[in-house]
Amino acid sequence: MGESPLDGVGVDGPLRELRAKMDAGNGIRQIVKEVVEKYARLAEDPELILIETSEANQYWLAVKGKKWYEADLLYMNGLKRKDRAKFDSVIEAEGRARALTHVFREQFAQCDVLWRGASWEELEGYKNGAFESRIEKDGGRRGYKALSMWRNEYCNDRELVIKVPINDAIRRAVKLATYTALPRPLQPFEERIGDAKEIRHADETECRIPDHTRVPRNTTIHVRVEKPPLGTDM
Repeated sequence: MGESPLDGVGVDGPLRELRAKMDAGNGIRQIVKEVVEKYARLAEDPELILIETSEANQYWLAVKGKKWYEADLLYMNGLKRKDRAKFDSVIEAEGRARALTHVFREQFAQCDVLWRGASWEELEGYKNGAFESRIEKDGGRRGYKALSMWRNEYCNDRELVIKVPINDAIRRAVKLATYTALPRPLQPFEERIGDAKEIRHADETECRIPDHTRVPRNTTIHVRVEKPPLGTDM
């Protein structure tokens, strides 16, 4: 497929910027919000970029096979031909996405709880004392439960809020989502534990706990009576 323009994306500069903002007293949630607002909608629909039938077919075959290096190369080459300014902006955004991913790893090392918004039906998946993803409409399972490092709007919109303490087993088991400025045209049920998420979802700070991981002691489930202010803990 050749060398990808994404191979040389710079991370050191964006990482220094993010850390400088944190050192200056800016909260990580506000920083993430600013990054998401600036870069979330840069990448256009692949259908609008890959207008040559052969390239479009190659792209969607790569997506179906989760061959992201190949898919991203096709997308970026198409974008470079169509709109060089947008191409440059996506390169910049990818640097920010990778820097955020790095910062999230550092944040996770300091976290002591994880959060998940849930429905009553989901509780069935915990009956054996282990995390278990639901059976999806295609008959399979994602293979993980998605939690967050902080309580967000997804928690506040659900009937229940699950608060999971991070013990040694959870810390070892969790796989943090990687964020990207490139399109990831997947339906939720198609996502697997190693798939990246688009930068517009970065405020989810997604932490993936593999199926069959034991639910820690002192995990609590709270019934949401009213919607608290966003960013408020229990």
